[in-house]
Amino acid sequence: MESFVDKSIPPNEMTAIHQQLLRALLSANVPFSFVDNPEVIKLFKMMRPSYNLPSRKWISTEILDQVHKEVDREIQKFAAEAKFLTLSGDGWTNISKQSMVNFIITNEKRQSQIWKVENFSNVHHTGNIMFKAYKEVGMEFGTDKWIGFVSDNGPDMAKAQRLMREVS
Repeated sequence: MESFVDKSIPPNEMTAIHQQLLRALLSANVPFSFVDNPEVIKLFKMMRPSYNLPSRKWISTEILDQVHKEVDREIQKFAAEAKFLTLSGDGWTNISKQSMVNFIITNEKRQSQIWKVENFSNVHHTGNIMFKAYKEVGMEFGTDKWIGFVSDNGPDMAKAQRLMREVS
């Protein structure tokens, strides 16, 4: 390691490293406090002495905001380039007993993007409420590309599907 030459990291490379660190932490389900662990800090210093890990607070604010904006742009581009879109979704209860609903858009090439995951814990899941939620998501991309709406066949979702057909 004595022959290793460490040069300063340009700002654009530093941003890319921080964003990739966030993506790695999220994809591996590793808590942000990982970066505050002395052994982790030592490991990164051994690999690149000039690199300073961002704090968990900075990861959870600045870096997360940057990555969120980038992902949002990618999804907007995905939707804009699609000839047709299908909106699908599903609900579940997470480990914290929160009622969650996801919204997924799929293009004509069968490529999908998760558009949103919303907490519906304080909302009664009636067919009318679910219809309104799906309609609002659909309107974010306009109405000219939608060719379908997919959900499970629970009574609330079945009603939301019926209401969607009535509107189109």
